[in-house]
Amino acid sequence: MKIVFALSLLLLLSTPILSQRSPRLAFRPSCGQFVYERLRNYFEINEERPLQVVNNKGDLGRWESKIETLRIGEQTVEWIDEVSGNSSRSSVRINGELISLDKQTTLNAPDEDQKFRLDMVGQWDQIKLWELGEQTIIAIAMSPRACTGLMCGVGVQLWYDVKSKQKTYFGTYRTDSDVSLFRYPRGNSYYVVGTNFKGDFHGLTAPIVITYELFGLAPNGQFKVRTNPKGVKYFIRHTTFAERELTGETVTRRRVQKEDSLEQNWLEDVLAVNQ
Repeated sequence: MKIVFALSLLLLLSTPILSQRSPRLAFRPSCGQFVYERLRNYFEINEERPLQVVNNKGDLGRWESKIETLRIGEQTVEWIDEVSGNSSRSSVRINGELISLDKQTTLNAPDEDQKFRLDMVGQWDQIKLWELGEQTIIAIAMSPRACTGLMCGVGVQLWYDVKSKQKTYFGTYRTDSDVSLFRYPRGNSYYVVGTNFKGDFHGLTAPIVITYELFGLAPNGQFKVRTNPKGVKYFIRHTTFAERELTGETVTRRRVQKEDSLEQNWLEDVLAVNQ
């Protein structure tokens, strides 16, 4: 699993991220040198392994309309590209149901306070299948066809309950875009962790803040945000600082070293369980 969806980013900056689980912690801050590694281990331990994974290993191919058919378990997924002139539109068909991505928005806000629209999608990257008792879940990670500028850090996900045909959409920005499902010892459901990115990607003008929020799978197949008994969202907030900071338009200097900080209101203390 690659959660802590900011792996590549944080490794690049030599700074950490990650998250997931517990009640009664209410905004307790924690600091240390190995926050990233411990969060990563925490996620890996609690990830629900899928029945099957299909990764898109092909290139984008020709600029033309086409339908790609995939079998995952007993389910059929079709990826549909419709090309007209210099524009294209993508959609998904699962077991015969056409799912239009136009005008759909993500449940979470991946970038600052911005939700993503799914009509910018141009390719699928990964499909996973879970059999969870009477529920069968398909998740598809998608991204823009062209990787230019900030769009290179954008990802969106479709989560689909086969029986109820309910759909939930999540987005990622500058964090790991793989679809991952979790189950925690103190939880009574399956969960997706939504991410939010704030700050300067390079860390020169502002620290990088990755916030993880907990979304539980309901019996009707939808994912909904989870809160503690006081109505506060479960979250993990990981702040990292780059080694250098910007002192002018082009001049940088070494920053006074700061340790990562972590606030959490989770199902349990995510750092304590990894000691």
